Amino acid sequence: MSFLFPLAWWLGFLALPIVAFYLLKTRQRRRDVSTLIFWEALKPKIESSPLWRKLRRWLSLLLQLLILLLLLAALARPAFDWEKSAPRRVVAVLDPSASMQASTPEPGRWSLATSRLAEAISKMRVQDEMALLTAENPPRILSGWTSDQRTLREALARAEPLSTGSDPAASIEFAADLTTLRENPSIEIYSDSVWPPGSWDHPPAMARIVGVDPAPASNLGLSLFAVRRSPVAPGDWQLDAEVVSTASYSGTLELLRDDQPMDLVPVTVEAGGTWKKSWRGNSESGATFTARLKPPADDSLSTDNGATCVLPRL
Repeated sequence: MSFLFPLAWWLGFLALPIVAFYLLKTRQRRRDVSTLIFWEALKPKIESSPLWRKLRRWLSLLLQLLILLLLLAALARPAFDWEKSAPRRVVAVLDPSASMQASTPEPGRWSLATSRLAEAISKMRVQDEMALLTAENPPRILSGWTSDQRTLREALARAEPLSTGSDPAASIEFAADLTTLRENPSIEIYSDSVWPPGSWDHPPAMARIVGVDPAPASNLGLSLFAVRRSPVAPGDWQLDAEVVSTASYSGTLELLRDDQPMDLVPVTVEAGGTWKKSWRGNSESGATFTARLKPPADDSLSTDNGATCVLPRL
């Protein structure tokens, strides 16, 4: 550790007048009395009193010197080596995609990402700046450029994960635009890097991923749930469901139509395999379909265990 203004320590000589004034304040005062008989008897003891006895209230003096030391330390501006480097301008991009809600690694990817970003905010120096946004399309700006840690922490508290995936390309491009007029800029992406193909093909040189390790996790989920009308028979519709799993699974899929039970079908999926099923019907009115999977105990992502789709009126 070093000091940005070491000349301030020369003000330490102010301790000398503090001690001097402390000694002077204990001088005896003159008083008129009717007789000196009693004082003459005490005079030898007073005159032979050593100097250190005048410091009998040494705690008060030490407190004054300590206050002076703290003031000098503040004026000298102590700084670690990493604090003396050039001011940093960081655009923090937080990935809110559904995969960030996975519970592995503990305590969860979203918690790890937000805690690491909060730690980066707490390490900001007075001269540093940060802008905060989430990787949505279009990007969502949580906070513009600021050096205020409190503002950034409040902005981070407003961030919420999505129930869908996200493509970071638009946010990274926008983050690069934000750094155009800034010196010593960088882009930090807080993500598990689970993105659509091609999202990270041409990253800016200043961008880096503050990794949340996407450790292999067991997951069962709906990869497709959609309904569409027939282009040739206007009243006909078809509902499609698709289930994928990283491990062997045998369970059930509950299907609701307008919150009323519609079907309950067995689902058997091999590890890394896919299960598919379609339903057909005819209706001129609209409907809302809901699918619910009963996941195994080791399922690490609950977001994709249910889905909803809407059939519009004819």
